[in-house]
Amino acid sequence: MVSFRLSLMQGQVDAFHQAIHDFVARLESQSDDFVFLKTESAGVDSHSVYEISTGEESTLELCLEHISAALELTDDTVL
Repeated sequence: MVSFRLSLMQGQVDAFHQAIHDFVARLESQSDDFVFLKTESAGVDSHSVYEISTGEESTLELCLEHISAALELTDDTVL
């Protein structure tokens, strides 16, 4: 299992949740891998911290690409 932690500003949370939902729906039809989302802290100091875990590194990379596109993040954005 591979994991990635990210911190989002409150204005990004809804788009993040939609992106995760869309990615998982697509993954279910294309793979037998999984995505596990853990909320580490929500709404603390105007940001939320999440941990995304998957069974395979390639799935995590695809998930992060999908989230980055949905949140319009660039390589200069700090996650």
